[in-house]
Amino acid sequence: MTGRWRATGVASTGGLDEVRGRIAGGTGTVVTVGDGGRTEVDFTASRPLTFTAEAAGADVRGQVAYKGSFRGAVVATTARADGIRRARSLE
Repeated sequence: MTGRWRATGVASTGGLDEVRGRIAGGTGTVVTVGDGGRTEVDFTASRPLTFTAEAAGADVRGQVAYKGSFRGAVVATTARADGIRRARSLE
């Protein structure tokens, strides 16, 4: 699977016990997967992720911003009936 994708953003809400929170943003991240699983994630044009949370009566708000890029490889694994996994590149 090769191609290029641009993130349109992410949004999630959740909680645990008395804590509730929300995170949203991330628009603009670009993921490129090339031959053999070569992958680049580029955050250059990414918008920050903003978050809010409420815990013990206190409100917490902020943002997280990723910048730059990184490269790696995507590897697919398959599991056999005996539980042994085999890894292979995406070529």
